[in-house]
Amino acid sequence: MPLSVLPVDPRLPGVATCASSMCRPGQRCPPQRAPPLDLERVCRPGSTLLWDLLQDDRIGQLGEGLAQGAERALAGLLSAAHRHVRTAFIEGCLRNLAANRSVVVSLRLLPKLLLSFQQGRGQDSHQIVMWAEQQHHMMEHFFTSLEIYTAMYQSGNRSSSPHTNPPFYSHSVQVGIFFLP
Repeated sequence: MPLSVLPVDPRLPGVATCASSMCRPGQRCPPQRAPPLDLERVCRPGSTLLWDLLQDDRIGQLGEGLAQGAERALAGLLSAAHRHVRTAFIEGCLRNLAANRSVVVSLRLLPKLLLSFQQGRGQDSHQIVMWAEQQHHMMEHFFTSLEIYTAMYQSGNRSSSPHTNPPFYSHSVQVGIFFLP
């Protein structure tokens, strides 16, 4: 039976399930096709669970260990993903920097994503960094974020937000300095 005629489980829209006549207990089911990936929406809320968990509005609900684990898992998955997926997440990180949200996570993910293009030809990494700078003004967003954090810290703004207290500020600067080389 071709994959296109497999019945669809109504609880999981778009996910094909095996008919009982095709798969017996202990028998392997035929491979299933994943629904097409919409690269325009991959970093939008509700599209990628790990990405959503690492955003400013949710990361505070995770413990530090869970947040670090989610970040490691996302970085690991992305390092093995197709270049178009990695590029979409680079754009998501740069949108975060431009909007001054989820800055620390974005600054930690960006170097990993940019370095993932070194696995092939060396020219790919140079091209992706130049694309990020020329098309998305990566360094401008980086320095603007740094200026905002500096101004917030110097003004004594100590709101309850996790990204404005002194340890976070210090960590943000350390992440930013790591990002520069």
